[in-house]
Amino acid sequence: MLHAGVGRTTITPPLDTPLIGYGGRVRGADAVRDDIYATTLVLSDGNTTVALVTCDLCALPIQQVRNVQRLIEERTGIPPAHVMINTSHAHSGPLTTYNDETPEGLRQVVISLLDAVAESVVQAAAALVPCQIAAGKGSVHASINRRARNGYSDAVTPEFPDGTVDTDLHVVRFDGLDGTPLAVLTSYACHPVALRPPSHEISADFICALRATVEPQIAAPLLFAQGAAGNLVPIGPDMEMEERLELTGNMLSAEALRVHASLGAEASHNLESPATPGADTPSTHEPCAARGGEAIPVYESTISPGTEAHRANSSLSVSSLGDARLPSSTGGETHLPPRPALAAAAEILLLDLWTDQPPLEDATRSHQTFPYLQAPLVNGKVECAVQALRIGNVALVGVAGEAFTEIGLAVKACSPFPHTIFLGYTNGCLGYIPTAEAYNAGGYEVHRAHAVYRLPHTIAPESAENIISASLRLLAAL
Repeated sequence: MLHAGVGRTTITPPLDTPLIGYGGRVRGADAVRDDIYATTLVLSDGNTTVALVTCDLCALPIQQVRNVQRLIEERTGIPPAHVMINTSHAHSGPLTTYNDETPEGLRQVVISLLDAVAESVVQAAAALVPCQIAAGKGSVHASINRRARNGYSDAVTPEFPDGTVDTDLHVVRFDGLDGTPLAVLTSYACHPVALRPPSHEISADFICALRATVEPQIAAPLLFAQGAAGNLVPIGPDMEMEERLELTGNMLSAEALRVHASLGAEASHNLESPATPGADTPSTHEPCAARGGEAIPVYESTISPGTEAHRANSSLSVSSLGDARLPSSTGGETHLPPRPALAAAAEILLLDLWTDQPPLEDATRSHQTFPYLQAPLVNGKVECAVQALRIGNVALVGVAGEAFTEIGLAVKACSPFPHTIFLGYTNGCLGYIPTAEAYNAGGYEVHRAHAVYRLPHTIAPESAENIISASLRLLAAL
């Protein structure tokens, strides 16, 4: 029997706390437009427990993610490999970084924030009740590809003449066995940047408008998980800030409510004996064609486990080998027992740097965007966490960076699961993860943004392919 619990803590910082996401801000927060939260869903099948933590924050460095995961394990017993922490990337969120140079007062603000994030998991773990779930997907064009708008050719293809976007709005509904709403998980790919300087208000951006509309209608908390939004921003870039915020939130909420209502008759879906992922789906080790008639970029998995490009410090936690087929001693096939409802898998990739990159003349202003940030460097390579969670026939896979939307589309197209949700900004944020095609086209994400994240160079052009390969390996392991 699957159990679910939901927890929410307020993480709104004191006024005057620095906001991160833009380098041009001249002071700390001067107002609270809307409170910001950490909202957590904990799931348990009696053998395995996993936690999905969603935060109204711009980013959490991998060092702070590890601190939060340690607190969660100490207080709930849930191991780090089973805890997925996703940040919305709202650019009106507070400071989340600190190092030896951080003033003590600001350090305590960040430490208190991290503690509150962990407490949302404690709340959720204490509220477990039997549940049923249903998953679906809508479509809404609430984002645009900013690289296409800025004239970069890599964003435009014959299939996407206005620039590649991901219109998928994922909805997973969690109800009690009596139909009482417990929570709804929504995921969409779009930078929450409707608010921008000169605004110095604390806000969850358009996620606040989404939440304010959906939660009263469903009578349960909404978790928003950010997708592969590295090159996507809300529609209406020339609108006034509040108009753009409300428009984006209202478009997402209307579609989320429509999909949520359509799942009502399906909410009795039983996860105790889920169908085996992978049946009648493309191999995760071969190029994948588009599904449903939609043209998706094709990537081939070429990185093998055990190579240096694959990983340096991997942790794999899978609750069962599942209903896999293995060769037997007689040359036939041996069928393993059906997979349980929940499983988790995680890796740490070490990505090479693009050392042939043209030098950046002045990175001083860029450092104002994320003050006190420590780059995730290990022996000259960049740490990148990749994690996958399985909830029956739903899979979530997250990567620790600002993944271009083409990466998320490629993973979803090749996934063996009927419902796959790809997340960026998860368990850390190393900076932008462009596709290989973007390097020739250039632009901010390729040539300048690494300085924002305190990296000496952008990650190497093959990084996107390595991340896609790792994502598909983890999905296969579930």
